[in-house]
Amino acid sequence: MERNFEKEIEFIKTVIPSWKDLQTSEISCEALTGGTRELYKVTALKKGIEPEIVLMRKFRQYSDPELGKIEAYWYQLLSTNGLGPRCFGQNDECRVEEFLEGRTLTTKELTDTVVRRRLAMQLGKLHSLPTDIMSGINIINLAISKLTPVFQQRYAVKAYDEVDMPIIEEIKYLYDKEEIEYIQSILKKYDDTVLGHNDLWSVNILFNEKTSDFAFIDFESMGPVFAGIDLGRILIEAVYHRDRPGCTYELREGNFPSEEDIKDFLRYYLVSRNKGITDKAHADSVARDPALLEEIEKKLFPNKEDHEAALKKLERQVVPGIIVSAFFLLMVIGAVIHKEINTGMDYYQAGKDLHMFYKKYKAQLEKSME
Repeated sequence: MERNFEKEIEFIKTVIPSWKDLQTSEISCEALTGGTRELYKVTALKKGIEPEIVLMRKFRQYSDPELGKIEAYWYQLLSTNGLGPRCFGQNDECRVEEFLEGRTLTTKELTDTVVRRRLAMQLGKLHSLPTDIMSGINIINLAISKLTPVFQQRYAVKAYDEVDMPIIEEIKYLYDKEEIEYIQSILKKYDDTVLGHNDLWSVNILFNEKTSDFAFIDFESMGPVFAGIDLGRILIEAVYHRDRPGCTYELREGNFPSEEDIKDFLRYYLVSRNKGITDKAHADSVARDPALLEEIEKKLFPNKEDHEAALKKLERQVVPGIIVSAFFLLMVIGAVIHKEINTGMDYYQAGKDLHMFYKKYKAQLEKSME
């Protein structure tokens, strides 16, 4: 056991009664890689201890304590509704979570029709949950107010490695008033606020091969947000091909879903968001049988024109959602990412690709409005 985890381990022992008498030598702590958070698999080495394994999520030093409390509320809400792992306990340093067996989704799975439909229904269920704890607040506007001064301070002292300055120079205009007002105009025009994940890439979707269950993880960015952000992010994720060993990702824009596939995804999302899916078994059946989907649609939308209008509204949110999602992630990269965050990802290269998509889809949206 590393000495710098002694305090965290003592906390784990207080929130999991079965661990309270374990000695330090009877507990192992293994760093997990592949995501963007500091995560550790903590194992009780003594036989007969349940749970044998838990997940320890270390909070970033610059995390806002008040936002941390709100994130803990969202975490509990998702856990209660079967959308996330159980929480054993949390303090200012870390959270102790149920360790879910599984792996992140592959790009091949993200492009599979049935998997995509099941993800759509999972997302629809998330977006149907209440946002009352932060009524009137939008996470993107909150992020803009907090991240802009942080970036400006870092940029003023050039708190970046020289090799990373080109992308910082490239994206600094995102913090300017004009670009911020552009994003805020999107949020105002496409007014559809839901409880959103706001960081829904494949690494934050856990898949259990034994049970075929999905679970969303990492709720640090969660809150009331434009629904299109999660829709756009999860649809564009297939472009980030992550299946090649030894490669974080490579861009394959041909993987972006067709208009037909997007409409199919949104149909499943819509019935779930309107609570037309009863449970996991029902979702599994509906994902494999479009005829069952049509039956639910007819019950939820007796008027066919109402159904078409609801789908059109969602379709119009996808491109703006990709834009706002890229904007948000680029703001985070510029303001708070630093080399000491060791997760195996080159954030600045990811920033270059995100900025490319930001410009591409912004141009596409503007052209469609001409």
